[in-house]
Amino acid sequence: MGTATLVRTPRKRRIHDPHHAPARRYSAARYLRLWAGGFGAASMLVMLVAPYFLSSLNVYEWSAEIGDYVYESGYVHRERGEGWATTSYGRFGLTGVSPDPAAQAQMPPALIWGDSFVEGHQVSDAQKAAAQVTQAFAPGGQERLRALAVGHSYWCVADYYFNIPPYEKLVDPICHFIVLAEHGLADMCPDEDRFLSKPTYRFVRRAVADTHKNQVTKFLARWGLEDALLAPWKAVRNIRADLEQLRRGDPPGSASRHPGCLRLAQDVDVNEVTTSWAYALTMLKSRTHKPIVLISVPEVPALEKGKIRCENPQSQWNARLAELCREQNLGFIDMTETLVRDYRATGKLSRGFQNGVPGSGHLNARGQYLLSHEICAYLRQHFSDSL
Repeated sequence: MGTATLVRTPRKRRIHDPHHAPARRYSAARYLRLWAGGFGAASMLVMLVAPYFLSSLNVYEWSAEIGDYVYESGYVHRERGEGWATTSYGRFGLTGVSPDPAAQAQMPPALIWGDSFVEGHQVSDAQKAAAQVTQAFAPGGQERLRALAVGHSYWCVADYYFNIPPYEKLVDPICHFIVLAEHGLADMCPDEDRFLSKPTYRFVRRAVADTHKNQVTKFLARWGLEDALLAPWKAVRNIRADLEQLRRGDPPGSASRHPGCLRLAQDVDVNEVTTSWAYALTMLKSRTHKPIVLISVPEVPALEKGKIRCENPQSQWNARLAELCREQNLGFIDMTETLVRDYRATGKLSRGFQNGVPGSGHLNARGQYLLSHEICAYLRQHFSDSL
C-alpha cells in the first residue's frame, strides 16, 4: 500500500505596492482636532514668549490732585518698540519718585515738561534727563536740586498749559523747562485737536487715558493677565488701527495726517505760525509766576540719504521762536550747536537705538545726557542763588 504524499502548494508572496495601499480614512473631526491642537500649542507659545519682545500695556489711575489720569503708582513700563528699557512710576505719574516736603525744603525742584521725549521710555530711569540733572546736583556738594519729569506721549503746549498749575501746587518748583523735540517745534503749533486755530486760537483739554480701556488693563494687571493677553491685545489693536486708516483713505501702517504746521514746511504762512506761537507763550505765562524756559532739540545730526546731516532745517524758525521768548521774558535754549559739536567730537548720535534707525526717533542715552547738561548749565547760570 503506497504512502500518500501531501504536496503543499507554495503561497504567492504579496508584494507591497505603495500605490495600491489601502487608504486610511480620517474623519473631519480628527482633522479639526489636529488643527485646533496645533493652533492652541502655537498660540500658547506666542503668549508665553511674546511679552518679552512687546512693550507693556499702560496702566493709569485717576489723580484728584492733578485732575486727570496719571500712570499708576508702582507701575513699571517695559519698552520694546524703540530701545530696550523699563521705567518705574511713583505718585502723580512721576518717574520713580514722589513729592517729599522734607526733601523739597532741602533740595528745590525743577520741573521738566515734554512729550514722549521727556517720558523717556526708551532709556532706563538712571539715563533719563531728570535723573541725570538730579545726580549732577546730588548731596555732597554745595549745589542741591531735584529735577522731576512730567511727560507723556503726544503731549503738546496745550497739555503743559493745563497741567502746570496742579503740579506747581504739589512741588513748588523754581522753574519750568519745556522740551520741544517732536519734529522740531511741532509741539508749539496748532494740531486742531488740543490746540485749535479756528475760529480763534484756543486750548482744549483731552484726557490722557481711555477710561474703558484703562478699566480693562487695570483688571488684567490686578489678576496678572496683562502679559498673557498682550500679544492678542496688540494684534487686535493694530488691525483696528489699519482699518481706521483705510476708512480715512490712508495706506495701512502710514503715519496719520496732522493739520497745522507739523513740520513747518516752506509753504506755511510765517505770520500765522508766529501769531499762534505768541498766543501759546502768552497762555503759558498766564498759568505761572515761575520762570519758563523752552528747550529746542532739533533733529540733528540725522542720517539722510546715506549721509549725516548736521544742518537744522528749522534754524530760521528757531530764531523766530527765540525772539518771541525774549519779547515775553521767557528763557530759550537752542541745542543745535551742542548736538552737532558733540557728534563731531565723539561720533555718537543723540537719537536712535539698536532696534531702530540711527539718528532718528527718540533721544537715546547720549541725547538724554546732552539735554541734562544744557539744563544744568542754565540752572547754574540763572538760579545759582536758589541752589
